[in-house]
Amino acid sequence: MTLISEYSLSVFLAISLMSMQLWTLSGMAGPLLVVVVIQAFVVIAYVWIVLFPLLGRDYQSAVLSAGFVGLSLGATPTAVANMTAVTRHYGPSPTFFWH
Repeated sequence: MTLISEYSLSVFLAISLMSMQLWTLSGMAGPLLVVVVIQAFVVIAYVWIVLFPLLGRDYQSAVLSAGFVGLSLGATPTAVANMTAVTRHYGPSPTFFWH
């Protein structure tokens, strides 16, 4: 199941990135970059100040916070990819994410 999940996530992300027509956004690059940077700062501040402490300031809350960052800055597959990266690097999180 893990193999199918990882393969599906990889295929989804590859198809999503390959189908983007970035040249159509070239005229909006400046404002778009500003919005993305502001969104990233707001999400990181929210996670750091509100979410991580609210969840308990432990490893489980760090994994969930990584998922929230992925969801806020992308979509559900990005959240799963973030949580997978954290658990691969620091070890499993059996309570909330058993990937």
